[in-house]
Formats: sequence, structure tokens, C-alpha cells
Amino acid sequence: KLKSQMEKEQAIVERNLEYYKTTSRVSKKELELRKKIKILREKARGEQVRKTGVEKDESDGEDE
Repeated sequence: KLKSQMEKEQAIVERNLEYYKTTSRVSKKELELRKKIKILREKARGEQVRKTGVEKDESDGEDE
């Protein structure tokens, strides 16, 4: 339940980010959304780590 809620929230945030990309406006809002996506991904990864008990995968290729 929690995971699907986080996925929905992340999808909404990503849609909003996509809108700002298509309008070619790098605004404060877009920067906030990027930060929020990063936080959501870290939360999701953290949930997986807790469930499986495995350390975070270092090679996910999402470095910025």
C-alpha cells in the first residue's frame, strides 16, 4: 500500500517535471520537483533495503 502510494506520488511529480521540461522553463518549481524526485527515489530505495536487508545498490547509474 505504502509503495503504491509512493509510486503514484512519484509519477505525478515526474509528469509535472516533464511539463516544465516541455515548456523549456528552468524555474524554481522545476528545481524543487527534481529535488523531490531524488528524495522519493531515496525513500523507495530505503524501503527496499529495509524489506530485503540488503545494502543499497551502488551501481544504479543515477548520479547527478
